[in-house]
Amino acid sequence: MIPRARSIPLSRYSEYSRAFITAVESHKESQAMKGSTTRIRKLQESIKLFEEAALLAEKDSQLYSALMQRNKLRNTVIVLSLDFVKTKLAREDVTIDDVNELTSLLDQAESFTRNQQVLKNIDRLREKISSIQ
Repeated sequence: MIPRARSIPLSRYSEYSRAFITAVESHKESQAMKGSTTRIRKLQESIKLFEEAALLAEKDSQLYSALMQRNKLRNTVIVLSLDFVKTKLAREDVTIDDVNELTSLLDQAESFTRNQQVLKNIDRLREKISSIQ
């Protein structure tokens, strides 16, 4: 006979575990989202939740896990943001509101990376945006 799995109430976990689980759930929610900007915003929220979990870590391994997940999501946000900006700039109906949103996405992506190639791509996209204004 296979024992039944029992669920443990979230309140019985440590503060770190609760925060980490909340961050993972937020990330899972983002994966189901279709709109690029909505998904990016949800991923940014998940990044903040992983950072909060890291602050509650009691062990090095917990800190490492939370920060690794955060870094993976940061890379995902960078890729999604750059792809979204490129796609949007390829269209001819870019508005001033779009320019503000695209600039904000590039600013966020820039703050998440130190990779020189990515930073060059961000600068090229900024140049394209400034030619629109």
